[in-house]
Amino acid sequence: MPQKKSARQNRTRKRYLVDTGPILSLFNEQDAWHGRSLEFFGGLDFDLVTTEAVIHEVIYFLQKARKPSSVIERLLENVSEGSLIVYFLKKAHFERIKHLKIRYADQPKLDYADMTLVVAAEDLRLSDIITIDVRDFQRLHWNRYNSFNVILPTLEGSN
Repeated sequence: MPQKKSARQNRTRKRYLVDTGPILSLFNEQDAWHGRSLEFFGGLDFDLVTTEAVIHEVIYFLQKARKPSSVIERLLENVSEGSLIVYFLKKAHFERIKHLKIRYADQPKLDYADMTLVVAAEDLRLSDIITIDVRDFQRLHWNRYNSFNVILPTLEGSN
């Protein structure tokens, strides 16, 4: 994960939303994206923003893969140290998520965690998202009409 900078440096750093897949691949060495994600995240200077639902999903998949608790502890250390910034939903956001679930009902692969990232994009005005699920986020729009700038965690995607 990128190293946390001082508050002064943070004002000029670019922020990217990050989905479940890239985070999971960082903490699961058996993941097909593990090596690419390590190189991608290790070489960039930016803030990563995700949601509590995404963190929950990553922990679920790490437990399902029977990863030791030390792996989950490392993930949580990244959150507590600020290397991974967690955006928390507010009460009003759940109405928006309900509308998104209705709007995208014909696309069952789009899950709750994806919808929370849309809400975060709208509230923080962030269109850049690092994800492995390219098709999902090419279908989603934030603030109804804004497309996501989908970034794969590869060295080519870091330019």
